[in-house]
Amino acid sequence: MLFNNYLNRVRGQSNFVMRMFMVLPLLSLLTSCATSNMLGQDRILFSDSSAKVGPLVAANEQLPMDDQAVLATSDNDSLVDPIGESPVSTGKTKSGLVSSLETKPAIQATESSTVLSPEESDAETLVKKEKPAKPHEPKSPNNVVPKISTETENKEVGIEQGAIAGKVILLGENGQPLPATGTLITLTPKTVMSNVQNRPSKVHVIDMQDKEYKPRYSTISAGDQVVFANKDNIQHNVFSSSGSNAFDLGTYGSGLKRAVTLREPGIVKVYCNIHADMAMFVAVGKQGLSVKADDQGGYKIDDVRPGTYEVTIWNIRGEAKQTVEVKANETVKLIDRIDTVAFKTESHKNKFGGDYSKNSALFEDEFY
Repeated sequence: MLFNNYLNRVRGQSNFVMRMFMVLPLLSLLTSCATSNMLGQDRILFSDSSAKVGPLVAANEQLPMDDQAVLATSDNDSLVDPIGESPVSTGKTKSGLVSSLETKPAIQATESSTVLSPEESDAETLVKKEKPAKPHEPKSPNNVVPKISTETENKEVGIEQGAIAGKVILLGENGQPLPATGTLITLTPKTVMSNVQNRPSKVHVIDMQDKEYKPRYSTISAGDQVVFANKDNIQHNVFSSSGSNAFDLGTYGSGLKRAVTLREPGIVKVYCNIHADMAMFVAVGKQGLSVKADDQGGYKIDDVRPGTYEVTIWNIRGEAKQTVEVKANETVKLIDRIDTVAFKTESHKNKFGGDYSKNSALFEDEFY
């Protein structure tokens, strides 16, 4: 009798232990899921990235920023026709979890930076000299109000400036021209520029609405903040795996926003880890030297300090680079043709370097 009671107690204790072994993993899983779903906490940290992510705040709260920061207006509200000059409406990643697909361009341009033909311009070379402006007396810095514009802010007191104007032609099947929407142009100084005035950093607001980034293309300067505000009634997870500008804002819902400071020049491809059909592209330039082309491919960059620059023209379908010399009171005029026949759409990876669970059919120019 005593032996039977002993066996029953042993069996009861064994059953309890077995139940605990079954329940503990479940509790651990639930705890893990709860932690990963905390707003903005499910982030990947990129050790090789210089991007700085700010705190998650409500949409009506003030984000911490530089005291000298300026709120940017829209990007390229007015563009200039490069020929007629009339207004036109307008890496490497340390984390092994991120695919290298995001750090490489889709294709290289097969034709670019051609000499202007007589039909396209009276100039016989890429650089067309304009009649020099009359010298003017340098104004006293105390009497000058700094120029604040969306794209270029590097005009300096007492320094004669140049300009770059151009046209990008995207060529499709049988040489047919394609719309140049989403073409971004950046200038990178190749010579050391002394006595360059510091420009205030800017804050650029990107809305997430109707499962889209608005605007979809943006140009900023290195050191500017980009704020992603969620205006949808669903959650989003903004991220980029673009080399030294890689970042992950984590998952957050409606009425919240978060900022990231991008410090390195280049093209930043931004996606959502939840919705594969969300994509936007940011051109980060130095000293404000970045613009968007209009739908016909026209662009102009004014107030360029004399020197040698690398001009990078980027479109989802291809890109081109060249080096130009900018001189005071002269406008460098360019025409670039990019053959896009070899372009093919490819699905991008999520922030873990894997495939999305549902890879929906997306607009043609999202992938590369």
